[in-house]
Amino acid sequence: MEYINNKDFLRTRTRPSKFTAYIHKGQAHLEKGLTSKILASLNMHENISIMQIKTPDEKPALLKVNKLKDRSKIIRATFGISRRGTYDGPIAEIANIIDLQHINYIPNIIAYGFIKNRLGLIRKTFLLTDFIENSLTVDDFIKQKPELTWDCIGLSLAQIVKCYDDNFIHLDLWFKNILVNPSLTKSWVIDLEYCKIGSFSSKEAQIGHSLGYFFWYGLSEKINLDDYLAFTKNWLITNKIEVDIKKLMAQVTYAATHEIKRKKKLELF
Repeated sequence: MEYINNKDFLRTRTRPSKFTAYIHKGQAHLEKGLTSKILASLNMHENISIMQIKTPDEKPALLKVNKLKDRSKIIRATFGISRRGTYDGPIAEIANIIDLQHINYIPNIIAYGFIKNRLGLIRKTFLLTDFIENSLTVDDFIKQKPELTWDCIGLSLAQIVKCYDDNFIHLDLWFKNILVNPSLTKSWVIDLEYCKIGSFSSKEAQIGHSLGYFFWYGLSEKINLDDYLAFTKNWLITNKIEVDIKKLMAQVTYAATHEIKRKKKLELF
């Protein structure tokens, strides 16, 4: 898999036939004991997908594990085969987070890798990143501070525009994939398996879809569509976002009221 031999990563192996870990060179001081700690966590939590652990220097980190069950996905993961311009979810997340490490609102990688079976086929992938302390999802923030709902939405809209400015679109950017701090001065984007970097589609299409999807998937249970559309249009104008407002709002309205399948999204963007 060519993408995994990234020049910014230091490669180390433990039990090569079964377990392979790649440690970010900025975290090289953690190499001793880190792979064994990851492996121990994987063995202890066979079916867990996300868990918090501590690195050898006692800093909190987030370990995300994906177990591959579908035979075709196992084959594609093992041989680095992509479809529709992207890898399957777990492999895509690793590839995307590597490519987006230069962006300050993307979690920092500590390590990543995979576990193979006796046939040499990848059965699990893992990704270890910094745990973003003093943060919560947009969903949790709104639950805790409903009086600041619109302030939080405004910060989320700004984050969506930042993604476009940084040349990628997150195609699953709902209110649990954006983190904010309690004072609403910072935001982060997580769960990067479903992204397109360097999309060919227009600014209006990318931002409009993202703003509409942000409402459709989850936020629609908390606020009224007309209020959201009015707020979004006013926010775009007030913040002087250089777009065709009419075209963009048409995209927002459609995505906020229609389910668009993942396969279709990958074709569109």
